[in-house]
Amino acid sequence: MQNEDNRIEYKRELNSKVKREIVSFLNTNGGTIYLGVDDETRQPLTISESKRHEWEEKLSQWYTTAFYPTPFSLIEINPNDDIFNIKVKPGRHKPYAINGEGFTPQGVYVRNGSSAVKASNELIKRMIQQNQGNDEFDSEQSTNQILTFVELEKTALGKKD
Repeated sequence: MQNEDNRIEYKRELNSKVKREIVSFLNTNGGTIYLGVDDETRQPLTISESKRHEWEEKLSQWYTTAFYPTPFSLIEINPNDDIFNIKVKPGRHKPYAINGEGFTPQGVYVRNGSSAVKASNELIKRMIQQNQGNDEFDSEQSTNQILTFVELEKTALGKKD
């Protein structure tokens, strides 16, 4: 397995620190968090089906309660892959924060190399300024620029390439 970097994070367990990693990926370029992996040896651990189910339920709950703004369609939970993983797309409405902490360095994290680090007040202010006027759905740019009816049908049917 690869080393941790600005797009990859390994965690042994699902704990509150994973929220920081998710927020840091939302606020930067996205990435993947692999759960049940020793982050020193990068070796997958044996995770029971019940533990996978527990993690999936907790993450599904976090999806709507743990982050602000809610990261609609930006977090993909993959409990059935060989290694349980969470794929996080870069957010469109930055900054994202851990709910309850607000837009402060205690709630807003960014990715710096292989670490989630607290965003400075200046960076948080800059993200807010860049997002102003960008919160209307109709004004958002699609990340998929292959805008054909074939692509629309794939999306509507939930198919992947």
